[in-house]
Amino acid sequence: MLTTIKIESIYDLISLIVLFLNFYSIFSFQFELLVFNGLALIVHQYIKELTFGLYPSIFKRPDGAIDCNVFNCGGISSNESGFPSGHMTSVSLYMNAILLKSNKELTIKNVFLYNIPCILMGIARYNKNCHNVIQIIFGYLLGFSFAYLLNILYYKKNVLKYFKIDY
Repeated sequence: MLTTIKIESIYDLISLIVLFLNFYSIFSFQFELLVFNGLALIVHQYIKELTFGLYPSIFKRPDGAIDCNVFNCGGISSNESGFPSGHMTSVSLYMNAILLKSNKELTIKNVFLYNIPCILMGIARYNKNCHNVIQIIFGYLLGFSFAYLLNILYYKKNVLKYFKIDY
């Protein structure tokens, strides 16, 4: 089954940033980004299943949520769990991992510049009526957590300092 991409607004276009970031990681041979994004999305899906049916004002997608998947299609999704935002999780992971890998100084300016796509994604997901603010913030934090783990375990190669091995 071939899925078509649906673009009806600027928010749909911004939501496609996730696809472009996946293509970026493939064509730049940064497969570690794809692996960690996959792990983050597995955790994301597990959290969605755990929170389904719980406190609706936090965990349920907003009423009227429609076409909220990666391709901006899929129909009505307002009865599904929206906690956390998967789009925000992926964009946060990619942008923060790229920032941490660059070894640039973590100034407010650098953090802001690298997180502009995250800000745009948060605005798009909220205005598209796919997520509430809490879902967007938690998605950002989940993505940032995986970017930080990627930085520690892969980019900095400090894995051995967390495991004391005596011979």
